[in-house]
Amino acid sequence: MQINEEEFVDDIKRFVSENVSLSKISDEELAERIDQIVTDRLKDIYCPIETKVSISQQVYSSIRGFGLLDSIISDDSITEVMINGPEKIFIEKKGRLIRLDKKFESQRKLEDVIQRIVGLAGREVNQANPICDTRLPSVRRAAQRPAGNGAGLLLCAAELCAAGAGGRSV
Repeated sequence: MQINEEEFVDDIKRFVSENVSLSKISDEELAERIDQIVTDRLKDIYCPIETKVSISQQVYSSIRGFGLLDSIISDDSITEVMINGPEKIFIEKKGRLIRLDKKFESQRKLEDVIQRIVGLAGREVNQANPICDTRLPSVRRAAQRPAGNGAGLLLCAAELCAAGAGGRSV
């Protein structure tokens, strides 16, 4: 029996959200709990260890991290990221613009991730403050809420290493 990784990740995320008290558990405890749930659910199914690790990371990332942005940020070959909505994600790799076949679960999930990013710097993006440009350790992130286009929050990121800044911008 082979698993559909995307569906399995969604199932585990739902289970964790409904059955784990996320506000009362540390990041380490959550990661361990997710690993245990994944292992338990896959005990009778052959699944390569890399897939198990990927599933656990995706679930954790969607709950406490930046969702699919975590994998994008960790890829050093990606020099720019443009997100124009939950299904319109583009990256620049080796000078070429590529549309990813990945998507956020919803506009709300994308907005949550963006608010989490700017919130780490004590800021927020809203109608009164439609643009935020902030720096986190080795990464600069910017989010913008364009007036009246109905697209919701957008995220744009660019590599700064070439300019001598020594960090990545998202």
